[in-house]
Amino acid sequence: MKQNIIISIGLLAGACPLSQSNAIAQDAIKQDSPVSQVQNKQAADASFVQRMKLAQKPFSFLAVDYMDVADGKEKLYLEVEATWQKIHERMASDGKILSWGLAKARKNKFDYEYVTWKLLRSRGALDNLYDMDAIKQWMGEGKFDDLIAKTMESRKIVGSELMELEDYTLVPLPGSEQKVDPKNLLFHMDYMIPAEGQEQEYAEMEKNIFQPRHQKGAELNPRFQFWRLLRKVSHSGNGNKASYRTVNVFRKDVEPLSDKEAEKVNSQIPPLPDGLTFDEVMKMRKMERVTFDVIFMLDPSASAEAKAWKELSGTWTATNKNGSYRTKIISPYLEEIKYFDASGKLNGHQKKPMSIEFKNGLKFFSAHMGGGAYTSIFQIHNDKWYEQTRNILSSNSGKPDAFYVYERSDKPANIDRSAFTKKGKDVELVKAIIENYAAGKIDDYLALFTKDAKVTHNNNEPITISELAKIHRAHHEQIAGPVKILSSNYEVIATPNGNKYGHAWVKFENTYKNGSKAVTPAFVSFGINNKGKIYFEHAFYDTATVPDDSVYNKN
Repeated sequence: MKQNIIISIGLLAGACPLSQSNAIAQDAIKQDSPVSQVQNKQAADASFVQRMKLAQKPFSFLAVDYMDVADGKEKLYLEVEATWQKIHERMASDGKILSWGLAKARKNKFDYEYVTWKLLRSRGALDNLYDMDAIKQWMGEGKFDDLIAKTMESRKIVGSELMELEDYTLVPLPGSEQKVDPKNLLFHMDYMIPAEGQEQEYAEMEKNIFQPRHQKGAELNPRFQFWRLLRKVSHSGNGNKASYRTVNVFRKDVEPLSDKEAEKVNSQIPPLPDGLTFDEVMKMRKMERVTFDVIFMLDPSASAEAKAWKELSGTWTATNKNGSYRTKIISPYLEEIKYFDASGKLNGHQKKPMSIEFKNGLKFFSAHMGGGAYTSIFQIHNDKWYEQTRNILSSNSGKPDAFYVYERSDKPANIDRSAFTKKGKDVELVKAIIENYAAGKIDDYLALFTKDAKVTHNNNEPITISELAKIHRAHHEQIAGPVKILSSNYEVIATPNGNKYGHAWVKFENTYKNGSKAVTPAFVSFGINNKGKIYFEHAFYDTATVPDDSVYNKN
């Protein structure tokens, strides 16, 4: 029996080329950075690219199972793996794994024959990964029992391994790449054993020197798809002693570069730094290569993450009660937010790399900012995007049941903001106007209005609030003491579009200096703006109760 190994390659799971990330970064900097910060542009640009790369991380962990295929059972083994492929498709669709595949090794010193792989976002995803009862229910008990029997007959697991993704090159955004038949793919798995005491130096060399070289190669060579650096975290049973692996993926249906084409590409590959030669690289690690041909691989567009990106992509708008709103334009790995006031004026604009993850049956998205990432739970229901507010952990205002609600539109929702109240700051505003007037505190009264507020009393010609204040002052010179408020009633209403109006029903008593008294019922309506100021006053009262020489009769 030949030993088989499962290897993860992260195929077509990733993101845009670095050159595309740079273009996005340039656009973001152009729109969001003040001209005065030109000296910081290079650093900001680099930061955006790095954050974009982080958002596009194709996977985090790779689970590896070593197998032996029984002699004479190769055909049965492939039939078994074809069935397990369907099971793994459901697991990917449910967000339990990112991808799975099967490949066959070419002749090698380890006698590896077939390999399969699973891609995961977290180590915890391995916990209870296979729900056998659920699989049995989905397949039917008879088919499930038959699968288990054929699985045990065709192969034996002889070891398991977990590897962590250390670095990677980027591939085209989902939907932009050319779809490739998995059988047209091959990959080199290079088993790397760092020289004693040089493991850290080796890893840094791969990340800082060879990753940029591979990235440029992936951008220039249509045959070369991508590169991965993997570090072994744990293992059980039989396994390769190498602590690191690099994976290089190629298309078999694309002709290799000609010597002339290869020379042109190589001229654009970043050179090794001064003082580092390939001989010194060879001394830093021992490399043993095995080449694999892909047999099966999950369609990356069928994963839960891919479907979530498709569902999220587009423009969404969340509208506040005051009419202000924010829009989100979502595309894979990028969130663009615009903030508008109630009039539609743009007040802010941000572009941030974005990633999504499924964990414990919940959907999370993260926006990667310069100071770190923020993460929120989200869900789409009835074509609305519910996003948990990011102040959930705030000691002051965190509410686990508070959500932003976005609708798929670039326009604010037509929210009914009608309301009625007899208490609150707006009611207190109306009350203060009446009481300041009655007490003769005309300056305090005047401060509650906008400077250009208009006034209409008993349907007379409109006057300014300054003109009315002069009349009120003159009235207080005519009376003895303050105006008494015999009774009062206050309310504030809001119309469906959010406009607010205050109402006051008041019975005033005025004692004039000649000793006469006048009781005057009045109704006053006020317009209240969004800054808590009065921008108009309409009043109705019976002038028959007012003395002929009152300033209210003269005006």
